[in-house]
Amino acid sequence: MTKDPRLATRDDIDQFAETFGTAMYDDPMIRWPLPSEVSVESVIAMTNPIVSMYVEVGSAWMLEGGLAVASWIAPAAAARFDQLEQPTRAAIAPHTGDNGVRYGQFWDWLAAHLPSEPCWFMDLVAVQPSAWGRGLGGRLIEHGLALAGGDDLPAFLETAQQRNVAYYERFGFRVVGEECAPGGGPTIWFMRT
Repeated sequence: MTKDPRLATRDDIDQFAETFGTAMYDDPMIRWPLPSEVSVESVIAMTNPIVSMYVEVGSAWMLEGGLAVASWIAPAAAARFDQLEQPTRAAIAPHTGDNGVRYGQFWDWLAAHLPSEPCWFMDLVAVQPSAWGRGLGGRLIEHGLALAGGDDLPAFLETAQQRNVAYYERFGFRVVGEECAPGGGPTIWFMRT
């Protein structure tokens, strides 16, 4: 049995970003605002400032030395997620091909869908492809749900992968909205417990 999830530190940022960028490289939420020819390395570099923000607010969780990572954002930080995410945009803009215009519009639209009531926000869960099928992502989801349950609060997430909807439903999430992002963006499923 592996150890419990642990909070990532500044020393873990590069490993966390590598797992995040590698595992999420083809995810429509990550890829849609980027040029079609963007490399995995560029996506990893782009996620680094986001991971730094997760570490700063204590929402970056890791398993197995970073083979699996998740961001479970506590209610106080989730309530100001748009403010926390804004400073990452300057570092991300050079990777977008349009100086971050579509990226900013997309993430502003997503932030507008966060629940107004207190909740735990699972912003991401990612597992290195070499570790798929070992249940690591599920353990990180269950860990966050335990945090939410300890506070007697719901959990919320967004996904652009239809196949993930049934997966998250197994953990007690239900779809509360389904919308296409503006400007021809991907379909997003909004889910909560």
